[in-house]
Amino acid sequence: MKRLILVLMMVPAGFLWAQAVVRGDLVELGQQIRNSMPESGSNGFVVPVDSQMVAFQNVIAMIGQDNYASVAAMLSPYGYEWISFIDTVVAESLIVVRELNPIQRGWGTYIRNPRSTNDLAMEIPHPIFDTNTWKLGIRAYLRMRARWCQMAGTHRYANTDSSSDVAHRTRTVFHAVHKTISAFRAIQVHGFNKAANPNYASYADVIISNGTTNPPAELTTLESNYESREMTATVFSIATYNESWRLGATSNVQGQWSNANGKKFVHIEHDYPIRTTDSKLLQAVEAMNAVFGAPTDVAEDAHVPRTAGLGQNYPNPFNPGTVISFQTSVVSRVELRVFDVLGREVAVLVNGELMPGRHEVRWDASEMPSGIYFYTMTSGEVRLTRRMILLK
Repeated sequence: MKRLILVLMMVPAGFLWAQAVVRGDLVELGQQIRNSMPESGSNGFVVPVDSQMVAFQNVIAMIGQDNYASVAAMLSPYGYEWISFIDTVVAESLIVVRELNPIQRGWGTYIRNPRSTNDLAMEIPHPIFDTNTWKLGIRAYLRMRARWCQMAGTHRYANTDSSSDVAHRTRTVFHAVHKTISAFRAIQVHGFNKAANPNYASYADVIISNGTTNPPAELTTLESNYESREMTATVFSIATYNESWRLGATSNVQGQWSNANGKKFVHIEHDYPIRTTDSKLLQAVEAMNAVFGAPTDVAEDAHVPRTAGLGQNYPNPFNPGTVISFQTSVVSRVELRVFDVLGREVAVLVNGELMPGRHEVRWDASEMPSGIYFYTMTSGEVRLTRRMILLK
C-alpha cells in the first residue's frame, strides 16, 4: 500500500483528490470565519512579502484550472487548507481556501464555483468594519452563481498602521488574488451608516461607482434595479460628484488596477439598514442579480461531464504503467479497483469522495505478472468495467 500511495501522489494535474469534504451552509461558514477574525487594534494582520503574494496567486490560478495536485502542499506553510464544500442549501459544490484556526496571518478566504458560467468575482474587503457585508457578499455570490468570491481576513483596522485595509493597500494577498480572479468583472460590497454619520445624511441608500467619474451605462441600470426595490440609489459620476464624492471609490486600489487593465469594476456602498434587515438585504442581492447574475439560458459548463464515465486505459497493452481516465458528474464517493482474470482484487487506485470533473490516475503494475486485468469504477449507483492487457 505504501508504494501505491506514492504513485497516487504523482498523478497528473487533472486528478482532483479532495483534502476534505464539508457539507453545510456557506453563509454559516462565512459567519464562523468572520467571527474568528482578528479585531480592530489587534495587529493580527501579517503584511505579506512579494513571494507570499505570488504563492497565493499561483494557488488561485491552479484552482481556477482545476489543478489541485500541489495545492495542499503550497498552502500548508501558511497555515491554510483547501476543502471541497457542498452547500446543501443551494446545492452547489464549491472549493474553499481558508486559514486554519487560530488565525495567524489574516490573509482572507477564497471560494470558487467550478461549475459557474458567470465570469464574476464577488469581493468583501471589510467583513467586520462594514457590518454584515460578509453576509450580503456571500448571498450575492451564491445567487449570481459567480465564479469567485474573496473575503478579507481581518478587521479593516486590525493593524494600527492601517496596513490591514485591503481596499486601500496593494501589499495584501487580497489585492494579489484580485489581479488573478477578476478576469472580467469584480463587484465589491461595502457599507456606510447615514444615521450615525452626519456627512452621509443626505446620501442615497445605495452609492454605486466604478471608481471613476465616468461610469459605464450598466451602473445606471443597476441603480434602477435598486430603486425598483424601494431603495434610493445614486451612481457616482461627474454629475453627482458633490452629492456622493465621499463614497465614490476613487482611492480603491482594486478599482484602480481594474480600470488601468481593461477590467470591469463595480463598487457598491449599502446603508446600514439594508445590510442588517434580512428582507432588505435579499432585495439588494436581487438588484445585483438582475444585472450581473448568471444567464439562465447558458449551457452547462463544458468542463463538467453530465454523466459518469470510464475511459479506456492508455497505453493498452502496457508495460509496466498505464493511465486510466474517468469522469464524475456530481460530488460522489468513487472507487476504482483492479482485478485479475480470476476476479481477485489486486489494487485500489481510488477510494474517496471527488468533485465533479474529469480525472486521471496512473497504475504501476511492475510487480504484477503479464495477463488480462479488469478495472472497475463505482460511483453511486453507476458501476463500469473495462479490460486491459499487461505485456512484459
